[in-house]
Amino acid sequence: MKIGVPKEIAPNERRVALTPEVAGRLVKGGYEV
Repeated sequence: MKIGVPKEIAPNERRVALTPEVAGRLVKGGYEV
């Protein structure tokens, strides 16, 4: 299963609503982020 993470839409904003730690957990669980 693929999981998409929306990014911020404000000018000059690069944050996403997912931390690297959580992304790693999802990948270890078999998901594609």
